[in-house]
Amino acid sequence: MSTKKPTPAGSVTFDVSSVATSFEQLFGDADALRAAGLTSLANTRTARTVVMQRERDNVAATLGANAPEVTQLDAAIADDTALAKSLSAQGTAAAQPPVTAAADETVVQGVVRDATGKPASGVKVSLAEPKGDVLTTTSSAKDGHFVLRHKAAAKTEVADKIEVRVHDKRHPTPIELERGNGVAFVTVNLEG
Repeated sequence: MSTKKPTPAGSVTFDVSSVATSFEQLFGDADALRAAGLTSLANTRTARTVVMQRERDNVAATLGANAPEVTQLDAAIADDTALAKSLSAQGTAAAQPPVTAAADETVVQGVVRDATGKPASGVKVSLAEPKGDVLTTTSSAKDGHFVLRHKAAAKTEVADKIEVRVHDKRHPTPIELERGNGVAFVTVNLEG
C-alpha cells in the first residue's frame, strides 16, 4: 500500500531545492557582471570626455574661448566627467561582497575617490554622532572602499542622524546621513 498521494490532473510539482540551485547558477555572477559593465561604461565616458576635450580645444582655437559652442562643450565635459566618476564608484561598490547590518547596528559603506575619480587609499574615515563623539574609524582600502560599523548599546544612544567624517583637508565637510535600517552607501569625492 502506497502512502504517496496522487498528483491531481493538470497540476505541476517541482523540487524547491532544485529551483533554488537553478537561480543561484543563473544569478551567481550577477554582481561581477554588473561591476564589469559599470566599469566599462565609466571607461567609455572617460574616453568620450577626452575626445570632447580635444574638440573643445579645436573649437576654442577657431572661434575663441568665449564662443557659445565652447561653453556648451565645457558643460558636456563636466557632465560626462561627473557621470564617469559615479559609474566608477558604482562599479567599485558592485564588486564588493554584500554588506549586511544587524537590527541594532549602523553600517555605512562607501568609496573614496580623488579629484580625478581614481580610488584613494589610506584615507581615514569616521562614523560620528552629529557634533558629537566619534563612534568608529577606519581607512579606505587600495580600491578606495571602506565599511564603518557601530552597534548601539542602548536605544537612548541612537540619534536620528549620523555623520561620515573624512580626515583629509580635501574633504573638510562631514557627510550627514539619516540613520535607518540597513546599509547606507556614500561616495566621498576629494577635491584638488
